[in-house]
Amino acid sequence: MLKSLNERMSKARVVRFGGREIIAEGLRLNFWADISHRCMTASWPAFIGGAALIFIAFNAVFAVFYWIGDLPISSMYFWSIRTTICPEAYVHLKISPGQTTHWATRYRFYAR
Repeated sequence: MLKSLNERMSKARVVRFGGREIIAEGLRLNFWADISHRCMTASWPAFIGGAALIFIAFNAVFAVFYWIGDLPISSMYFWSIRTTICPEAYVHLKISPGQTTHWATRYRFYAR
């Protein structure tokens, strides 16, 4: 059910920005609503720490992709369209003429 405008409006609050006090009124945005503004107004230690955490998280995701296949992945690419993000794993195979081989890579996707 949609909340009324009065329920969504936050109370006026005082925000200290540098040496100034600003009275902020209006809608209170959630954390992800304006992530670029959050990045630009974060302190340097917070920004670098957040960037490091994101870097580690992405590396962990790639490590899982390397781990779940039965052959080692030689490279991994992501491609996307407006509604889909898809990992594409490449494996290095040495196959002689007339020889066959099999490999498997398992993906597990979640949707909300």
